[in-house]
Amino acid sequence: MFDTLIDTPFSPTPELTHKNTHKLISHEQLQSAIANIADSINRDYLSLFSNSSNSAKEDRPEVVLLCVMNGAMVFCSHLLPLLQFPLQFDSLQVSRYGNKDKGGELRWLKESDIDLGNKHVLIVDDLIDEGASLTEVVAYCNSKAVRSTKVAVLLNKKTQRRLADSIVPDYIGLDIPDEFIFGFGIDYKNFYRNLLDIYSVKSR
Repeated sequence: MFDTLIDTPFSPTPELTHKNTHKLISHEQLQSAIANIADSINRDYLSLFSNSSNSAKEDRPEVVLLCVMNGAMVFCSHLLPLLQFPLQFDSLQVSRYGNKDKGGELRWLKESDIDLGNKHVLIVDDLIDEGASLTEVVAYCNSKAVRSTKVAVLLNKKTQRRLADSIVPDYIGLDIPDEFIFGFGIDYKNFYRNLLDIYSVKSR
């Protein structure tokens, strides 16, 4: 159990205990949310393919799913098998936080290796917080002359720190409070991405 792990002497994060953390979202709740996201995505993109079924091959839609690493890797691995249309897969990696709590200038660690021109791009990320990083990722994709850009996030943090000009995700799994979270791909000091559930730090 996670509560036992963080209270053991070999815990990598002794500042976390059962007293200042709690399970925010169970694995079952996450799976249900991902299934709902997949249903919405399938409805939109299958419609896209249906509307172009009589088009010449070169005019048929091409979809590229871009996973924002590292946080979205677990979410994306659960989402991918539920999608029912042809797609190409690639990843992006950006960094704004590092080991800090407050964001700074966005650094690109990996751009897409696929030519995004004239393609429908689906960006998959773990959460939207202030929205600055995702907004810049969308701007990057749009600069590649894509046909469309949509964004799917597992978690929408209900925060007053959201930038006024932030993008609005097209697909959202769950709304969560403005708390520091980790688990299910999201790290705390680069630990705990492998947890099945999502936990919250109640006080820091």
